[in-house]
Amino acid sequence: MWLSKKIIVKNFSLQIKPGQIVGLIGPNGSGKSTLLKALLRMIPLKTGKILVDNKEAQNYAAKEYAQKIAYLPQYIMSENEILVADYVAMGRYPYRSLFYDHQKPALIKAVMQDLHCRDLADKRLSEISGGQRQRVSLARALVSEPEYLLADEPTLNLDPGGVVQIFDLLQKIRQKFVCGMLIVSHQIDFVKKLCDQIVLFKDGVVIDKGAPLSMTTSTRMQQLFAYDYKVETFSVK
Repeated sequence: MWLSKKIIVKNFSLQIKPGQIVGLIGPNGSGKSTLLKALLRMIPLKTGKILVDNKEAQNYAAKEYAQKIAYLPQYIMSENEILVADYVAMGRYPYRSLFYDHQKPALIKAVMQDLHCRDLADKRLSEISGGQRQRVSLARALVSEPEYLLADEPTLNLDPGGVVQIFDLLQKIRQKFVCGMLIVSHQIDFVKKLCDQIVLFKDGVVIDKGAPLSMTTSTRMQQLFAYDYKVETFSVK
């Protein structure tokens, strides 16, 4: 993968199955965000290809691709004055048509209920906390009924309680929506508990991938981040 004539990601190969959660961890500047942008078709590939259900990503119409893959960004603009209910409903945009009622209000209400944000429906995004905004953003992603969810640092800037909430919600999403997930995170203990597979990523290259326990030893983390790293224990009751 090239960006501004510089190779950012190379020799990357990964398969994500329905219901599987894959964690991607690596230092800042290793190409993780660039990889997500490529998967979202925000930047073109110089070489290689992305297959979604055995079809090349570039061969999908924009709305069809948005029905397949949803994105959970690091941030939602906190000063945004849009109502939470309207923001979540925007996730149905890929289904908008002159001849089809794309909104599915019952689905939107059910997803917001599942993600514990239905009581926020009449509030503005600027009025809710960071953890609440993250749940709202998840709801917006899920109302598009995706087959795959890409999440960029879903626990960024959350307190321990917020981290546990996101952990529980992602587990619920796996079970109820059966969508494959790629989780980019620096929170090693979080992905170790959550993911089925972890990919170690550095300087645009997959260093290794495998079972969470074998990929997150202190020795592995020291190799990946180039400093002494002690893996903490993440507890979920």
